[in-house]
Amino acid sequence: MVRLAEHYRVDCWAAHFGGSGDQLVDLGLDAPLGVEARWGVLTAASADDAVREYLIRVSAGRPAARVFVWVDRGTSTALGALMRVVFGLGLAVELVARSYRHNAGDPVLAQGETWGVTATSPVRGAAVAFAAASPSMALAVAGFADSLGTQLHGLVPADPTRPIAVPQQPHPVEVGGDDYEYLMRRLAEYHEGAAVMARLFPGGCQVHVEARDATRLAATAATLRDAVVALLGPNALDR
Repeated sequence: MVRLAEHYRVDCWAAHFGGSGDQLVDLGLDAPLGVEARWGVLTAASADDAVREYLIRVSAGRPAARVFVWVDRGTSTALGALMRVVFGLGLAVELVARSYRHNAGDPVLAQGETWGVTATSPVRGAAVAFAAASPSMALAVAGFADSLGTQLHGLVPADPTRPIAVPQQPHPVEVGGDDYEYLMRRLAEYHEGAAVMARLFPGGCQVHVEARDATRLAATAATLRDAVVALLGPNALDR
C-alpha cells in the first residue's frame, strides 16, 4: 500500500476550491471521489509504479485525463423539516453514522466518516447492514431530501387491506431541538469502526449498533440525547 505525495491528493486541494475534502464530488460520476483521487492511496510494488498506476486509474474514462470536481455543501433543507413530514405520516427516520477518526494518517485503513438518512417504518427490524454512504451529514440530508418522495412511495403498504397513512395532526409534529449530527458523531466515535443507527419516531428513539453479522439494540429512550447519555454517561455531551 502506497500513499502518494500531497500534490496527488485532491483532498489536500479542497481548501483551494472553497470547501473540505468530504464536500468534493466527482462531477463525472455525481458521487464522492474515490480513495485514489481523494487520498492518493493505492496498492503498488514501488513508488514509481504507484504514480503510474495512480494516473491510469484516476484518468480512466476522463477526456484529456482531467478530473472535474465540485463542492457540494449539502441542502439548505433542515433535517428537522424533513423529519416532520415523515413523522406526520406515522413513519420513522433512521440516522446512521460510522467513524474512523482514529485511522487518520494511516493510508491502509478507512478514513473519515460515513453517514446515512432514510425514512422507514417505526416497527421495522434493524437491518444487518446499515446504509451509510455519504461522507458528511450535510450530504446525507441532501440525498434524503432528494429521494424522500421515492422513499415514502416505497413505504406505501402493498396489502390493499392495510390503510395508507395520511397526516392526522392539526399541527406539525414536534421535533426535538437535538443536535443530531453531534449526538450521532459521539455514538459513532464511541463505537469506532462500527455503524450506529438511531431510529427516531414521534415520542421515542432506538439506538442500534452493528456487531459482526448482526445488530444489537443498545438503547431505547424518549430522545436521541437521552439515549446518548444513557449509553455514554452524564458527561458524554461535554464539548
